[in-house]
Amino acid sequence: MKNKAAVISELIETLLQDSKFYSFFQLVYLLESYGSDIDFVGGQESEQIPFRFRSAAHLAFPASDIESLERDPNAADQLLLTLNFMGLYGPASPLPTFYTEEILTAEIEQGQSLRREFLDLFHHRLFYLLYRVWKKYRYYILYEQGAKDPFSQWMFSLIGLGEPLKKLRESGHVQWERLLSYVGLLSMRSRSAALLENILSHSFYDIPVKIEQCIERWVTIEADQQNGLGEKNCTLGDDLTVGERVLDRAGKFLIQLGPLDFDRQNRDSDEKQATFQDFLQTGRYHDTVRELVKFFLVDQLDFDIKLVLKQSEMPYSLPAPNASEKLYLKLSESSPCQLGWSTWLGYYDEGDGVVVFQGRL
Repeated sequence: MKNKAAVISELIETLLQDSKFYSFFQLVYLLESYGSDIDFVGGQESEQIPFRFRSAAHLAFPASDIESLERDPNAADQLLLTLNFMGLYGPASPLPTFYTEEILTAEIEQGQSLRREFLDLFHHRLFYLLYRVWKKYRYYILYEQGAKDPFSQWMFSLIGLGEPLKKLRESGHVQWERLLSYVGLLSMRSRSAALLENILSHSFYDIPVKIEQCIERWVTIEADQQNGLGEKNCTLGDDLTVGERVLDRAGKFLIQLGPLDFDRQNRDSDEKQATFQDFLQTGRYHDTVRELVKFFLVDQLDFDIKLVLKQSEMPYSLPAPNASEKLYLKLSESSPCQLGWSTWLGYYDEGDGVVVFQGRL
């Protein structure tokens, strides 16, 4: 495997040969990202970067942004990038043509032009600022792995995950940077079931997710809040409730994940996509789902997590038609099957396997 220095050297040689095939911003971005430790937007001055900008000294119609990229003859450790736009001389100059003609004449007769070198002082700063402005307002360029760039930190503040909760983002089970796609919706007071479906699916690499709302449940009435005759100011037929519990449909919902593959062995789908085993209580994503939903909820609601296993992936105690050996239920330490979670006696052919967990933290 090539080390970083060899990769950078190979990249520089490629850019030196094929510089005309790149746009200005793309070429400088490659030099900045891979060629050296440079940060245009981080406050680094133009004099500190290891390449110089200048304008092309000719009057021909420019075929591309880049005229040439070469090693600077006056500095062995610097590159010289010659450009065909926005120059004070050359094909895009706003000045009279004789400025460019005098520069060309001086270079032919004397080998160099002091006027060109003087104007290039302004060119270098001008092109440096142009790239810096272009990069500053392009989030996809500034983004750092793990959303550690400053702009991502500002976006986290809009959804309640700003600087005070930075340790939570870094220590939790959730890939919080995946929520940045939904900042606009999450910053609103109201949050819909459709939004939660999309967030969960996106967080676990596009697994099928379905939210079932208004799940029926029985809510226990505390003893000091129960109705009684001659007390509590209750009116018969109006606000009187008989009994110790009440039927409720407004305080609970169900999250269905799947149908899912059983595990990552012999699968044809995306390797990153979560599996049935990942969402069991011993799996790596079970706590992640609960933490994501807890963050998402504005109101205090109960929820259950329903895992759906593809029928073709269900482990049986009896051989299933056209099933591989891995689908047999075995009592052994090496078996991935867990009693009550991923075990089915006999051969079940009436649909996918279902397991439900209580999700409330």
